[in-house]
Amino acid sequence: MPVNEGGSGLVTRTNHSVQVGAGTSALTQLGVGSNGQVLVGSTGADPVFAAITTTGLTSTTGAGTLTIASLPSSTAFMAYVTSTISNVTGDGTVYTVLFDTKSFDLGTNYTTASGIYTAPTTGYYTFGYNINLEGLLVSHTQLYCVITANGVAYYPTYTNPYPNATGGVNTFSGVITIPMTAAGTATIGIKVTGGTKVVGVYGSSVIGRTSYFWGYQVA
Repeated sequence: MPVNEGGSGLVTRTNHSVQVGAGTSALTQLGVGSNGQVLVGSTGADPVFAAITTTGLTSTTGAGTLTIASLPSSTAFMAYVTSTISNVTGDGTVYTVLFDTKSFDLGTNYTTASGIYTAPTTGYYTFGYNINLEGLLVSHTQLYCVITANGVAYYPTYTNPYPNATGGVNTFSGVITIPMTAAGTATIGIKVTGGTKVVGVYGSSVIGRTSYFWGYQVA
């Protein structure tokens, strides 16, 4: 039937095709879309079938379906030491620091009792710390701050802790971005060698955050 009489102007129609208007001319038949394709508008022209492209997301196509994975849940935390933890290293002992109070914990992934952060999803995570040590002596010649994640040890800080200490007190900080798998864990430990076990982690709930651990997922 002619278009001016309410028809399509087409003698035959392609199976599963989409027809679009063309003024007084016969309807234009678009190609048949493949799995997961959608119609995308084009100013002043016929729309076209196209696949959706994503960056940082996973899309899955099927017959009549298109599934786009959601963004990872927000995860970020910061925890700190509220009171000094005395005599935990100095003789080579590795002490896993227990940051006993959380400033915030989006996703509830950090456990204060164990000092363990658990990654909710596979990805890349940035961790940082500031640790205030007390009780340092001239004999304490090596300090290691170690972040252990997925069983791999990273050493953002390795130094002689005493030369710049004031009254046996010195502060150390570091930041690192590392890969983690879902349900993988991360902790931060300190190890001071060369002397006796008299070095502690200074903490306070009065004068501010002096020793703290933080992290978030970046991708």
